[in-house]
Amino acid sequence: MAKSRLQRGEALLAWLEGQGCTHAVRIGSTPGAGGLGVFASRDVPTGALLLRMPIAALLSSTSTTSGRQGSTSEEEVVRRRFFAALDCVRVHGHPLDNRTRLQLVLLHEASKGATGSEEG
Repeated sequence: MAKSRLQRGEALLAWLEGQGCTHAVRIGSTPGAGGLGVFASRDVPTGALLLRMPIAALLSSTSTTSGRQGSTSEEEVVRRRFFAALDCVRVHGHPLDNRTRLQLVLLHEASKGATGSEEG
């Protein structure tokens, strides 16, 4: 059975914790709004950090370039080829801007998990 959106959000939070992320948040449903949200899991004093994430766990424009070095796993080879293809794309003669690159990478990542239902 496919994981619910809530379970996938909780799995993302667990993955982030495994990457060294510290936080005071939880993923929860928003029945009135029909979706999911990120909520404070405890009282957080004014000025205190709500979330701290290592740079390695972030998706940024620099993490979407083909120049990245990594493992030689099949998944990493496919990722590098995808990024190399993005490097070649031109719109009206100009390379993709960082925002568009990130949007395309997110769509690519979402397509990997697009086999289940959107319940939750």
